[in-house]
Amino acid sequence: MSKPTTEIDLSGFGLERIQHIGRGQYASAQLVKETASGQTFVAKCISLAALNEHDQDLAHQEVFLLQTLAHPYIVAYRDSFLIEGANTLVIVMEHCGGGDVRKAIKEKAKQGAHFSEEQIMTWFVQLCLALQYIHSEKVLHRDLKTSNIFLTEDGSAIKLGDFGISRVLEGTTEAAVTIVGTPYYMSPEVCRSEPYNWKSDIWALGCVLYECCMLKHAFESSSLLGLVYKIVSDHYDPIPSFYSAELNNLINQLLMKNAESRPSINELFANPYVKAYLAKQSAPVAAPSPPPPEPKKTTLRPGGGAKPPPPPPPPKENPPAPGPAPVGSESMFRVIIARIRRRLVGQKLNWISSVASFDDDGDGALTPDAMGHALMTMPLGLSDGEIQMLTSALAPTPGAKISLDAFSSHLQEVAPEVQQYETWARQVLAPPGRRLHDVLRAKDIERSGTLAPHIFQESLQELVPVLTPPHLELLCLLADKNGLGDVDYGEFLSNYGPPVAPPSSAPPGPPRPPAPPGMPPLPGGGAPTPPGMPPLPGGPSGSDPLGMTLGGTLGGVEINFEKTFFTCTSHSAMQGTTSGRMSLSAQGCALIFGRIRRRLEAASIDLADALSLFLLPGEKELSAEQWLDAASTLPLGTSRAEMQQVFSKVDVEATGKVALSQLEQGISRANPDDCCKPPTWISAAITQRGLCSRICSELQRRCTGGTRLAPETAFRRVIMETERYLTSDQLTSLVLMADKNSGGLVDYEEFAERFSGSLCPKSVPGGVLPAPAEEVADATAEEIQVVCARTDSVMESHAFQADHLPALLSLWGEGLDIPTLAAVMASLPLGLSRREAVSILAACGSVEALAANMTQLRSQNVWKSHVEWAQGSIRGDALRQVLHHQVIEAESRTLEPGDFMEALQSAGVPPGNIQMAMWLAQKTSQGDVQVASFLESFSGSPQAAKKKRGLLWRMMGR
Repeated sequence: MSKPTTEIDLSGFGLERIQHIGRGQYASAQLVKETASGQTFVAKCISLAALNEHDQDLAHQEVFLLQTLAHPYIVAYRDSFLIEGANTLVIVMEHCGGGDVRKAIKEKAKQGAHFSEEQIMTWFVQLCLALQYIHSEKVLHRDLKTSNIFLTEDGSAIKLGDFGISRVLEGTTEAAVTIVGTPYYMSPEVCRSEPYNWKSDIWALGCVLYECCMLKHAFESSSLLGLVYKIVSDHYDPIPSFYSAELNNLINQLLMKNAESRPSINELFANPYVKAYLAKQSAPVAAPSPPPPEPKKTTLRPGGGAKPPPPPPPPKENPPAPGPAPVGSESMFRVIIARIRRRLVGQKLNWISSVASFDDDGDGALTPDAMGHALMTMPLGLSDGEIQMLTSALAPTPGAKISLDAFSSHLQEVAPEVQQYETWARQVLAPPGRRLHDVLRAKDIERSGTLAPHIFQESLQELVPVLTPPHLELLCLLADKNGLGDVDYGEFLSNYGPPVAPPSSAPPGPPRPPAPPGMPPLPGGGAPTPPGMPPLPGGPSGSDPLGMTLGGTLGGVEINFEKTFFTCTSHSAMQGTTSGRMSLSAQGCALIFGRIRRRLEAASIDLADALSLFLLPGEKELSAEQWLDAASTLPLGTSRAEMQQVFSKVDVEATGKVALSQLEQGISRANPDDCCKPPTWISAAITQRGLCSRICSELQRRCTGGTRLAPETAFRRVIMETERYLTSDQLTSLVLMADKNSGGLVDYEEFAERFSGSLCPKSVPGGVLPAPAEEVADATAEEIQVVCARTDSVMESHAFQADHLPALLSLWGEGLDIPTLAAVMASLPLGLSRREAVSILAACGSVEALAANMTQLRSQNVWKSHVEWAQGSIRGDALRQVLHHQVIEAESRTLEPGDFMEALQSAGVPPGNIQMAMWLAQKTSQGDVQVASFLESFSGSPQAAKKKRGLLWRMMGR
């Protein structure tokens, strides 16, 4: 057994222990003095023996990140080494003598005082600078909190630390659904298990700012469930009135529930209130000496060898058999709860945010009627009768409110008796094989996707004669249903039906458990086959439950609404007694591809051109981050969550890369008409009962804000309130047909127009365009020529032809005025500020004329002549040295125009050349200079270009 980390002697490494300063679950921290220099450091000792493989990787990741990050407001790395005898990783880092901000907050609260606004905003701006740096390095902190922010000895500066659960990214947009980080600082999208990006760090930044003002967390609760509930639905107390209105407004912006509404770091720095405090920051001091060359990851492990293969998983134990008693009311309750859990966990549905809108009192408890309505609006596969039975069982007394904490406690695990029922159901239905699928579908004469319970039970008894009425009732209870109580037999087949084509030589499985008391004998494993039943068939594994193999591309899936179903169940995962995981079906992917194709064809642009600004020249593969970055920027009618699901489905080998040709093939094979014609099971509601007009009127009334966008839960709710015959998967298919914005809000008006037969004009989802640029077109003719040539050079660097620009911009619609078009162009990765975009569009008169002008400038080699002039007139080495001292690492920062002009002057650039240099520099939409691209183009150093991809590639050992 390894030594406790607090007793480890570091003297052999030239470090003298001064005192123990902290301890976590798996690590301790010591204040040490370096014998050679006399400097004090913090030694973080991480016990690898106490960590699993995943957490050991996180520890190694922290070391790697510390080695690569250098910034005055980030805790500096000094050294790391492995003590093999103690199996402990030691990280030596900068000591911050002022402790952490959480400790300072507690001390201030004890004094009954508050921090001054000057102090709070000084720390805030420094923290923003640190976040801007790590975000530019494609690192998402993911655990930003006051106890991870440290103070210098005099408290004048902060240092951001603890990158133990950060994530290194290759692109600029990250999406994940794993909840990580400290609960008090979790963003609403993390609580809802939705994809998130840099804006989650912005939310945590707002929580930190609020805590500094209020000396308490913005959201607090005694339980995790209660905390999540408050974050997604609750408000926070206002900060004290002695703080300014500007500070209060800043907090409100950072704590916006919608991630897209939160400002970026650059937008924060453009805020006049924040900019005033940013201007007070003195030039950062030089960063500590660079770290030694990074060691290879394998040297950090005991023995210096590579990671050993993981031990084989322990054999699964068969669930215990249920008791002899027949299925009573309590067992029925447990079965329904297990079905709900399978849906919630498998499809990552967030019931907390769904029920929040029904909690009028905000006390975490709902009336049975409200709870029933909340359950009805979620795709849980429950009938109205089952919902009523469930709410009655959940209420402690008739008519009393249902505690959401109590409901959550029931969802924690599947009862052993339910596991036994599920196992028995799969095995007793194995002998019919393919016949089970064929018979159930044949009984569905109306192609509704459901069967009446008596027809469903009669069909099962026809196939398995030994089933008794109680057995049939149990199988019906295990099946998902629509609101009217009809059985969703497609979902039932996915969960309990045998594989359509199992392998011919499947390896032997675990021994089958005995049949539960009162159940017919289980086939296989020595059990006799019932008379007249064929043996269990075999066939290839990994096939789609509906008989469609994916084969690495999803474009060839034929959508047939009368014969296919939109189950999210992966049959290969439905083994044993657990419900497995859920994923987007092949049909769902085809629908998303069809929606993308509709929008691309409407704009007369192909996928390669639409994505080229997000790829480097010659790149034939996209990373997940590039794919999501495009989804966040281009109005393709898809959410980031959908794009992530499609990417995961196409990336069958989980390489993190997908060939562009594969995506193009999927889109070309998708049929956009599948997203325009209502399926038979919903056509009557649309054509005869006015479902589309009701969707619009109801959502316009319920969703304020002046846009045509509504949350997916609200969209589902309106449909399910009347169309109770729909199954959960049919409802999911309707959602998959609807266009959305990148955050997942449904454009319900476009959906209604499309399915009611109206000709929909080209527009962005919800009709929400960027705010028109208000800047004045005040550029001179010379500046316009330079900016046009510079913009064309950016497009050329991505192999994007200027004459394709009108088609790309038409994705946002037709007939847009110049201020709106300028805002759109500034949102693209073209290096254009909004002022520059207004100027060049106003000068040319139209996008087509602008494209023609850029084509002409390219033919005249105008940009090449400007580059040659700059390289001869601007001393790149001197400029790099000036910027290095001013912003530490120029590749990771932008500068305001005035600061950049001062840097040019300090680097010896003649005053007459400074204006031209400003025109040559790429900018953010707000107008700040992108220093990295400028140095890359004009300093003669290729270092900046390499750094864009170097971090992840070095981490992967490439």
